[in-house]
Parts: sequence; structure tokens; C-alpha cells
Amino acid sequence: MREHLEHAELEAPDDATLQAFIGKAVSRLLDRSRPLWHITAIDRPGAGTTLFFRVHHAIADGFALLSALLSLCDEGPSVASALPLSVKASHGLRRYAAAARRIVVLPPDPKTSLKGALGNDKRVAWSAPLALPLVKDVAHREGATVNDVLVAVVAGALRRELRRRGDDVMAVRAMVPVNLRVRTSSAELGNRFGLVILELPVGIADGRERVAAVHARMGALKTTREPVVTFAILRLMGWAPRAAESLGVAFFGKKASLVLTNVPGPRERLHMTGVAVTRVLFWVPQSGRMGLGISIFSYADEITVGVMADALLVRTPERLAADVNAEFADLAAGP
Repeated sequence: MREHLEHAELEAPDDATLQAFIGKAVSRLLDRSRPLWHITAIDRPGAGTTLFFRVHHAIADGFALLSALLSLCDEGPSVASALPLSVKASHGLRRYAAAARRIVVLPPDPKTSLKGALGNDKRVAWSAPLALPLVKDVAHREGATVNDVLVAVVAGALRRELRRRGDDVMAVRAMVPVNLRVRTSSAELGNRFGLVILELPVGIADGRERVAAVHARMGALKTTREPVVTFAILRLMGWAPRAAESLGVAFFGKKASLVLTNVPGPRERLHMTGVAVTRVLFWVPQSGRMGLGISIFSYADEITVGVMADALLVRTPERLAADVNAEFADLAAGP
């Protein structure tokens, strides 16, 4: 256990110091000669303790890990099973064939500075919390869902980042993980997720128009068979030789520029050994030539957007995280 548990004390309580510490930690590979997990208790003067968990994707996907880790709280398992995209039962091979065909023939995502060869240095950041009741009010005003609003806000933040870099594109695609578990198996470890490819309208300047565009695109994806098809492909890749697996990663990596995931968490505030858990967030890893992962997590009526980036491609993820808050403030202000 000594190899898996660590204690650290930071000199300053601010988020920037914590982000720098976590960025260095995730830049180090887990020891493959031991079980692939590690926990660090990080004390910050006057700011409490942060428990930082690192778990390899081979053990479980993000949906299962969040459920398992939150089950350590006094209240027990609490992660909601609702997901950004629902997968409904469907019969007939045509839907699956159509989904497979779309994935195969989909051209590569437009070339931007968000994509390229990945290095070892990673950076992390997170937004200031968004008030869930306010996000719901905005969603109701726009005739959209909370997820539509959040994805549109992320697209707006990406728009700002891309234009700072001189990347003038109308859209970039995101790989969106979709949980394929049933409610009764949500606490089990392992990987059981599929992917959908979502086009983010970064070319739309107006926030309300962007929400409408996201709403339409998300609606079109709700009945797609892509998650089931990609789950089957990912399982085959897991059994295939390493060379074939690398080809599969490269194939999927060409289709999108980032990974974007949204996991609804518990509405009530949780406790661990009697101490209140004030915030929960997570990050998604990078693969292929996609150097950016954006994760959205709601907890105790607050929403936090996490950003993990490869430093060769995105050196200042904290700027992107701040843009999330700026975009939502503009949208919430109304017409």
C-alpha cells in the first residue's frame, strides 16, 4: 500500500498551485509493475485536503470509477445514472450498419493547432463553479437541455481559444463517451462505454444560436447506434495485437479534435469520515493526436468543467477554463 498512497503539502492554498502539482503528477506514468492506481492526499494551508486519485483506464472507465470512488463516501454510491446521451433499445441491422458506415466514411476533422503529436508534459485546470439552478433557467429560456447549454458554452470557449491561435474553422468534432451500463451494474468496474462523434459549432459567434445548433445536433444523435458500434470496435481493439490497436487509435483520433464528457453527479453534498466533500471533478486522458480532454461534472447544485491538455498543444488550459465561465456569463445575461 505504501507504493500507492502518498501525502503532499503545498506551500500556497490557491488553485494555480494545486493545478501545477496535479499537472506534474499526471505527467508521470503509473508503475506498470504494480496495480495501476495511486492516491495522493494533498494538504493546502487553510484550504483543507484534496484527495487526488489516478486510475488507469484498463481498470475502469470514468463512469465506473466515479461511482466506485464516491461509494467511499459516508452516504454510499451516489453517482446518477443519467447521461448526456441516452441509448435506447433498437432492433434491426440497418441502424447499426448505417452507424458503422457513418463512422468509416466520416472525413478527418479539420486541421487545427489542437491536434498533433503528444508529449509527456500534461496540464490541468478547472472552471469556477457554475450554479446548476441558473444553468437550468438558461436551458428553459432557450428551449434546450442543461447538457445542450453546457456543450454550447464549451464550444464558445473553444471558439475563443481557436481564434486566439488563428484557427478559423466553422466546427471541430468531439468524441463523447456514452455509458452503456444498465442501472443495476453501474457500480461495477471495467469498461463499458461507446462513443458518439459530435460536431461542435465553434463558428457560431452568438451564444443563443450556438445553443440551438447544439440542441439540434444532440437531438439527432439520441437515436444513433454509434455507441454500440464503437463499443464493439473498442472491444475488438482490446483483443487485437498492439499494431492493430495502434491503427484503431489512429483511426478514431483522426475523426475528432478532443474528448468531451459530461457526468451528472449527486445532488446532495457528500461526506467522507464526517468531513464535507466541497467539490468533485475529474479529467479524461488524451490519445492518438487529440491533446485536449474536457470533462463536465455536476455535484451539489454546482457544475465544474475540468480541462486536461497536452502541453505541446495547449499550454494554458486555465485560460480555456476561464473562457467557459465568460461564455456562460454572456449567455446568462440574455439578449
